[in-house]
Amino acid sequence: METPRLPRIGDYLDHFAEVQSDTVLVKQGPTAVTYREGRERVDRLAAALLAHGLRHGDRVAVYGHPDSDALLVFLACARVGAIFTGLAPKQQVDELAYICTQAEPRFLFVVGAIVAEQLEKIAALGSRLDREGKIGTVETIHCGADAPPGCLSLEQFEAEATDPEQLAAAAAAVEALDPAAVVFTSGSSGAPKAALLVHGPMMRSYSVQAEHWYGRRPVGVADLPINHLGFVADNCMTLMVAGGTINVLERWTPEGVLELLEAERFTFWWTQTTMLLLATRSPRWARTDFGSLERIAFGGAPVNPSMLEALAATGASLSSGYGMTEVHGNITYTDNDAPAEALLHTVGRPHHEFEVRIVDEEGEPCPAGTVGEIVARTDTLFGGYRDRAGAVDPGRDEEGWYHTKDTAFEREDGNFVLVGRKDHMFKSGGFNVYPREVERVLESHPDVSIAVVVDVPDPTWARVGHAYVVPEPDRDLAAEDLDQFARERLANYKVPKRLHLREELPMLISGKVDSRALQRESEALVEG
Repeated sequence: METPRLPRIGDYLDHFAEVQSDTVLVKQGPTAVTYREGRERVDRLAAALLAHGLRHGDRVAVYGHPDSDALLVFLACARVGAIFTGLAPKQQVDELAYICTQAEPRFLFVVGAIVAEQLEKIAALGSRLDREGKIGTVETIHCGADAPPGCLSLEQFEAEATDPEQLAAAAAAVEALDPAAVVFTSGSSGAPKAALLVHGPMMRSYSVQAEHWYGRRPVGVADLPINHLGFVADNCMTLMVAGGTINVLERWTPEGVLELLEAERFTFWWTQTTMLLLATRSPRWARTDFGSLERIAFGGAPVNPSMLEALAATGASLSSGYGMTEVHGNITYTDNDAPAEALLHTVGRPHHEFEVRIVDEEGEPCPAGTVGEIVARTDTLFGGYRDRAGAVDPGRDEEGWYHTKDTAFEREDGNFVLVGRKDHMFKSGGFNVYPREVERVLESHPDVSIAVVVDVPDPTWARVGHAYVVPEPDRDLAAEDLDQFARERLANYKVPKRLHLREELPMLISGKVDSRALQRESEALVEG
């Protein structure tokens, strides 16, 4: 389908509020918000943000599970030039504190139904930041019913609003290359880096995707965590750019997404490969009516033949692609009529509107069949990496190429086959896991001397981590205690699935740990 090419995120909301005002923009449970209502709610929230002191470039954090209010806050931020950052309940206090000290949000919105454990986490986060003096006072707004102590309700927050002229002036000042969100994505060192998502490039990326994948106005789902590119971009903007309807699923389960798919008559289903795998294994799969589905698209991990067979049996077209946060989505796509072989083994070919290459160490294009690094130079690139002081590293080389650090080779038919990483990272359930980040957490335990993390195949999560740990001398370290220590400091998908306590680790002649030997040992354990 053809989509409008507009410079800013808010322009799409305005466009569809005019041309299809009564179409549902977002629905969660029984509550549906049309494009016209969505624009009204976004403008009301944006006016309140300005009245409470928000200025162009300020950061706004949102904590919670996927929620329609999180989308509306994101759109309100985009309306007046603020920068959205998501915080997920799955993240631990250490992770949340790092993000907040880097982003320094002026406001914290809490969305959805918040349980006691999450309230305790928010309180612990606030105490940590106040105690360390790393962030100023953050105004907290609770979007749900019965705001807890210390939080304003959304109604109270919106009671104070700027005048329409100030709102219009703030909206007019937003430019196509302004950042709209910051997503924390780990670099090769494992330290999370603040990647800036940008108005124009983001919507350009999803316009290309819509024109490649959609036959008509899409109806789909938003069910990915709000701290990733997945929720605001891959889930929401990919549908809104085409005037589609977003069905929010707060707590993902295989049964829940299949029930929602059937009830709301999805036409398009994009999700992580692992989530699709779990859905195909659900007893609910066999009795689900997939008749409305036009396309299923997936990414983040390879598919296997039995899963692909189950997907094909739905009658929907199947698609895959390759991308990352730094390009706001995909830069390669499988053909819309791709055979099973291509879907199983490749990530498709570069889109014809993008410059994407596989290059050698000297930056020269590799011939077909030769492994090199994927690089991209497109008008969909991110705005760079922001540090706490506000300085931005553009994240490109001198010629404007973004280096993905993913290695691949090009087949004779033009499709790319992924091989691995120039640095060491693996995806577990579609999420990036950097072994060095996990190693640093394990090594922060007072009884741990050395920790090495390797990754191995897993039938459900694609890859999982195994940790080899050497305790400090004469320390009685229990694997169960170390596992609990890690779970308190890391999101669950980062926690190693196996912990091996050793008196010593194999060493190379250089004096470094022989991680390849540990890799082989773990793979043998899995295969055995």
